[in-house]
Amino acid sequence: MARAFLSINGDRCDSDYERAIVDDLIERGIRYKYEDVEHARLYYATPVMNGLCEACGTSGVQVVQKRYRTLDLYLPDQDIIVEVKGKFSGTYRTYMRHIKRCNPDKDIRMIFMADNWQTKAKIRRYSDFCRTHGIPVAVGDPRQKPGTKAYGEGGIPDAWL
Repeated sequence: MARAFLSINGDRCDSDYERAIVDDLIERGIRYKYEDVEHARLYYATPVMNGLCEACGTSGVQVVQKRYRTLDLYLPDQDIIVEVKGKFSGTYRTYMRHIKRCNPDKDIRMIFMADNWQTKAKIRRYSDFCRTHGIPVAVGDPRQKPGTKAYGEGGIPDAWL
């Protein structure tokens, strides 16, 4: 069973960093919904390799699989969906690229614990990926001293609120 991290008000977060962000929102008096299925469950499509259209028998056409993913936070007063990440793996970058492409009408944003490099080759940081794909991004951990080089400004930026 996955380890649960409980926020101040009892939300079962998936990581200690998510819990820290949720606790920061609570302490700042900001309304939120954690993994809200109504607003933060988003559709996305992924290509199916070697797909075949059963209706017409054509192969090589663009066949996709319809999927859903629930992002971490919904801020109802701002109508913003926020995904909270510590490590931003290649698999998760792919999810986010598809989610953003399939939901152009949604205000999807990301907050990272630290702005790490995507690969060992150190070509791009997490924030570079977000800017490339039109995803507003923030870096910060409310448990760390705000303004330190590695940890940005803390939790969700005031500018988003």
